[in-house]
Formats: sequence, structure tokens, C-alpha cells
Amino acid sequence: MSNLILALDFGGTKFAAAVTDNRDSWIGKDLMPAPAPASAQADYAGMLAMARKLLAGRQAAA
Repeated sequence: MSNLILALDFGGTKFAAAVTDNRDSWIGKDLMPAPAPASAQADYAGMLAMARKLLAGRQAAA
């Protein structure tokens, strides 16, 4: 069983998210433009949606 790593990048013009495992394999990645106008709520909602999409169907180990 491999451990999953969720990487999140809150950039000024785009957001990125990726999932990898401890075997150096990229499982998935996603990009989206940064929300405009910028707000903590919009940033959180956008990143949460990407994380949920990438982790769909996977079970947390902890």
C-alpha cells in the first residue's frame, strides 16, 4: 500500500493541485485560474474542489 501526498499551490494567477505517492508516481493533477476577485472563501472553495476531484474514490490512511 502506498501513501498519498496532496500538493497544493495557491498562486497569484493560477492554483494547482497534484496527488503523488511514495513510489514517485504522479496520480493526478489539476489547474484552475485564481478566482477573481480574490478572497479567502473563493480561494478555499476552489482548492477544496480540486482536492476532492483528485482524491475521489481514494481512502485516507489517517
